[in-house]
Amino acid sequence: MTDALAVLVLTAASHAVLSVAVWRSQPAGLANRAFAYLALTPGAWTLSNGLVSAYASTSWGILWARCAFFSASLLPLWCFRFASVFPTPVPEPSRRLTFVITTCALASAAISLTPLFAKATSSVDRAPHVTYGPLFPSFGAYLVISLAISLVLLSQKLNVLTGVERLQVQFVLFGIGIAAIGGSITNLVFPLIFRTSRLNVYGPIFGLVMVAFIAHAIVRY
Repeated sequence: MTDALAVLVLTAASHAVLSVAVWRSQPAGLANRAFAYLALTPGAWTLSNGLVSAYASTSWGILWARCAFFSASLLPLWCFRFASVFPTPVPEPSRRLTFVITTCALASAAISLTPLFAKATSSVDRAPHVTYGPLFPSFGAYLVISLAISLVLLSQKLNVLTGVERLQVQFVLFGIGIAAIGGSITNLVFPLIFRTSRLNVYGPIFGLVMVAFIAHAIVRY
C-alpha cells in the first residue's frame, strides 16, 4: 500500500465514523440523516482517489477514476439537501430548484461512467495522471455552481436565524467554504490549467475538514 493510499483510506474511514456517530446521535433527525449521506459521499470519493493513486498505471486506474467522478457528482446533491434542512427547513428552497439540482446530479453521475469525464489514467514520475474527457470543464462548472447554491441557501438562513442555530450555520458555512476552495484548487483548477493530477490526492483532506466542522455543529450544539 502506497503512502497516499494509506492516508486516504484512513481519511475515508474517518468520514464513515463521523457519519455513523452523527446519525446515531439522533437517527430520526432529517439533518442527521442528510449529514450521513453527505459524509459518506466524500468518503467514497476519497477512497476512489486513493485507489487511483495506487493503480493509475494499471487497467483498474480508469475504473477508480470514474468512481471518483461518480461520487463527486453526488456531493453537491447531498450538500444541497443537507443545507435545505439544517438546522431548520426554513427558508425552504423551491421545488424547481430542488428538481434542477437533483437532475443535474443524476445526469453527471451517469456521464461520469463514460469517457466524457475521464478517458484514461497513467503514472508520470510516480504520480497519478488522468487524461480528462471533453466534458471535464462542464463537470467543474456544475460542481462550483451547485455548491455555490448551497452556500447561498445557508447564507439566507444566516440572515434569519439567531442564537445557537445561527452559530451552527456559521460552522457549516466555514467548513463547506474550506472544502470548496481547497478542493477546487487541487482537483479542478490545477487539472484544467496545468494539466496535472498530481494534487488530486490532497483534495479529500479538505472534504474531511468540512465533514468535521459540520459534525461539530450538529453534535456539540
